[in-house]
Amino acid sequence: MRGDLLAIRPNGSLLGLPTSVLVDGPFNDWRLPGLLLGGLVGVGYLAAGTVEHGRYRHSAQISAVAGAGLVCFEAVEWRWLGFHPLQAVFMGVGAAVITLALTEATST
Repeated sequence: MRGDLLAIRPNGSLLGLPTSVLVDGPFNDWRLPGLLLGGLVGVGYLAAGTVEHGRYRHSAQISAVAGAGLVCFEAVEWRWLGFHPLQAVFMGVGAAVITLALTEATST
């Protein structure tokens, strides 16, 4: 999902997301969810990738936090919008990142 496209066009038209799914939720349009997606998940994984590439001391822990952030983001989205199979896929990706990062942290 592209948080930047949601922030640029908060009516969801660039991604085909209707604002009707936002009814009964805390948001009137997709701008803030897009910023949260890009800021929390996107920047988190960008930071994790950067420190992993540089092999910094706490890179595994930062990657685990990024994975946990993705799992949490998807769990909130699931609760708010209802289940979609991609949420389960991305929660699985986040869980795999956590597992691999913690495995790396304990092996060094």
